[in-house]
Amino acid sequence: MPLNALSARQVFRNVRAVRHFTQVTGLNDVVIVSAVRTPIGSFLGSLAEVPAPQLGSIAIKEAVKRAGIAGEEVQEVYMGNVLQAMEGQAPSRQATLRAGLPITTPTTTVNKVCASGMKAVMLAAQNLMCGHQEVMVAGGMESMSNVPYYMARGTTPYGGIKLQDGIVFDGLTDAYDQIHMGNCAENTAKKYGISREEQDVFAVRSYTLSQKAASSGVFKKEITPVEIPKKKGEVVVVSEDEEYKRVNFEKFKTLKPVFQKEGGTVTAANASTLNDGGAALVLMTARKAEKLGVKPLARILGFADAAIAPIDFPTAPAEAIPKVLKMTGVKKEDIAMWEINEAFKCLELASQVTWSTTSSQDKKAWPASVMEVEEHLLF
Repeated sequence: MPLNALSARQVFRNVRAVRHFTQVTGLNDVVIVSAVRTPIGSFLGSLAEVPAPQLGSIAIKEAVKRAGIAGEEVQEVYMGNVLQAMEGQAPSRQATLRAGLPITTPTTTVNKVCASGMKAVMLAAQNLMCGHQEVMVAGGMESMSNVPYYMARGTTPYGGIKLQDGIVFDGLTDAYDQIHMGNCAENTAKKYGISREEQDVFAVRSYTLSQKAASSGVFKKEITPVEIPKKKGEVVVVSEDEEYKRVNFEKFKTLKPVFQKEGGTVTAANASTLNDGGAALVLMTARKAEKLGVKPLARILGFADAAIAPIDFPTAPAEAIPKVLKMTGVKKEDIAMWEINEAFKCLELASQVTWSTTSSQDKKAWPASVMEVEEHLLF
């Protein structure tokens, strides 16, 4: 039935009245009040029995605990997760409920490949800045050890079937150029004149700093142990990162290139490894943190995305950096610490070439799998 003039005016009046879902007139300050991660397990290593949603739940539960708040305070959860095959429906939902948060807590799984966890944090920060929520959990989770092989549906052809490795197909293949991400790294190394030796030296440095951080107790502060039940009531506790312990520095120079046989520079030693783990942050508006009496760890000033040709992904951080610096009014000389994902060592080296962030600066070295930052930079 058509609207008469009076009812039409009433409808439009109501629409105007509800356009603003929040009474906040400006953007809220957003703070991080807790940050937790599980140990990083090697591929088919100590955490291989633990699916990604469970790793995520362990991180979420501990993050909420360290924040000193009740689970009911968390209004929404975003978790990054790339390789979701065989994990079951809605991985972030599983992680949220396993962590003991209320069944009424909305959740979303974010897939932006290596940047999934960071993008989850960015989306949560946006929600908080806009006043849509006041308390959120965001993070990432992955179990590469549990990714299955794929087989096309249909009648089995004569001569057998072809299996696809889910890790390679959905996680490590440039869907446009149909090449491995390692080949993309080789392309970047060639473009910027980054040698095999430079990448090896940087890789040794990163692993050495990881070892020092672990032995000095720096990583212990952020890690929550993972308990794995075994037969006969036995429980195995994993509380330390696994990958750096497996590194053989003597073999660095002897390893052959993986992706480009002739003249290649990327090896199994200077590329990132396949790993399992989970991490979570509790984020709040500064106003809510003050109201709850929670002491912030840090404040998020800004964040930025950058998109370039997929084959050039290693240089994407260098595109995001100027965006976020301009947005926040911060000069690169003011930054005391840079954290850039070491998916391949040429990624950070290329960023250094572009932005002159020399190795003498104070950079915190992480195993590549820990930092889920690819084309994003967050302050």
